[in-house]
Amino acid sequence: MKNISILTGLLALLGVMAALLLFVSATGIIAINKSYDALVVLNRIQGVELRNLASSNTKMQRVRVATSFAIRVLET
Repeated sequence: MKNISILTGLLALLGVMAALLLFVSATGIIAINKSYDALVVLNRIQGVELRNLASSNTKMQRVRVATSFAIRVLET
């Protein structure tokens, strides 16, 4: 190890740090892509469920209005 010059040591350190930076960056990009895919699936599932819930809520409100009109007709 004592035969390595300062320039060679610094270049080796620079190469190791650059490789580490590339590895960490690639790992981060992969993690971001996986989380995005999971969120897309979750958003799609929740969208379907919320659409069904809104549809049932609309139908329930229509039934309540129709029932209210029917009761008013019976009362008169």
